[in-house]
Amino acid sequence: MRVIQQGSGAKRNVLVGVYCQASIHEMAVAVPDALVLSVDTTRAPLTRRMLLEQVEKLGGSAIGEVALIGWSAGCHGVRDVLDELYPDVVIAIDGTHGSIPQPGGMPLEPWHKLVWLARSGQTLFVASHIYNTYVELLRPPDGPYLSTVTALRQLTGWELPEPDSDAPRVRRDDGLVVYSWRSSSCDAPAHARQIQHVGPLLVRDWLAPRWLGDAAPPTSPETLAGLLAQSESPQVTVRDAEAPNSLDDRMSHGWRCGVAELKADAIARHRWVAAADVRAGRYRLKVGDLVVSTRTGGMHVERVCGVGSGKPTTIGGNESNQWICDSYDLSLDRFDGAIEVDAEIGKLAADIAIAEAAAHVKETPGPNATPRIQEYHAGARRGGSALAGMPGHEAEGVSTLGPAASDELAWCASSASWCAYQAARRLVE
Repeated sequence: MRVIQQGSGAKRNVLVGVYCQASIHEMAVAVPDALVLSVDTTRAPLTRRMLLEQVEKLGGSAIGEVALIGWSAGCHGVRDVLDELYPDVVIAIDGTHGSIPQPGGMPLEPWHKLVWLARSGQTLFVASHIYNTYVELLRPPDGPYLSTVTALRQLTGWELPEPDSDAPRVRRDDGLVVYSWRSSSCDAPAHARQIQHVGPLLVRDWLAPRWLGDAAPPTSPETLAGLLAQSESPQVTVRDAEAPNSLDDRMSHGWRCGVAELKADAIARHRWVAAADVRAGRYRLKVGDLVVSTRTGGMHVERVCGVGSGKPTTIGGNESNQWICDSYDLSLDRFDGAIEVDAEIGKLAADIAIAEAAAHVKETPGPNATPRIQEYHAGARRGGSALAGMPGHEAEGVSTLGPAASDELAWCASSASWCAYQAARRLVE
């Protein structure tokens, strides 16, 4: 067992990667405060006492959460220590193989128990797979054995059809999440990509938000698009697909705390417009659309509240710690692009933003916080579909800033989302 990253703090979360050498360093970067360990064999004994000794050796005093991550045969090592470690998070990267017949040397029963714990919300179990089904046709002594997709179909009861593009399909039920990635039936490059690309992706999108909260990076467009596309997921409310005016069809983004997440939502729903298309006149901004800019340390978003022959007028929160209404110069390099918003929702959201500015909502100096800005933050969610936090999708997302979030946290995205939520809620009611 090798120490990849020491972490910091008296109480440290611990990430253990089994057969994850190809990307363990990239995984560690996503959770900078965690103790990260690498195990190169699937048969090494692993106990909580061993993890605590490592924490104490590095200056800590207690274990926070434990995450086990395995790739390929490394998942056998993860499976074999589940009852000893009782991990809070398990990430199985294309490695949930099973013996034929059961139980054999690769039993499914430990995975069955883990699936039950995840579905009941007691742990987070994220599994990925491709379609390397050739292993089920091997002859002894190498096989046959259950492929990862067959095993996960048996474990979850889901069909897990193969995606028709390079983007993943993502199925979720509470703490159980399964990613399906396209491949041929014998695809070594696709299997290698699971550790090189998918492993770090899963750590960033599921483990980092859990351990870093609002300091975590935005959820990747791959995950957002995958969750949105898998509409049969119990975590996604689906309205009548035949109704062209349904609210789901009209929404451009979820209730988000980060501008990058608003942009990712818009991309997933085909509502993102590049700056070049706006400048060239291929898209004309309208009242209610969102304008996204780059700025030192991140991004900023504001809503169009007026259009004319010259520059559009926009209104944005968290500008000089308050709401500001001003003209916007589309020729500036900082203009990144726009989010196309449904005309009725956008117009109503713009009116709500104007009312917030008229009420002089702004940050409270010192240790206190402005309750209204905390309300903006309260439902802002990371993860989940591109509609997470909106009416009918309030339960989606893996983390939320919550009502106690400080008004010193950047609130331009939260306030823009809050205005859209209020508009959408009025239309629903």
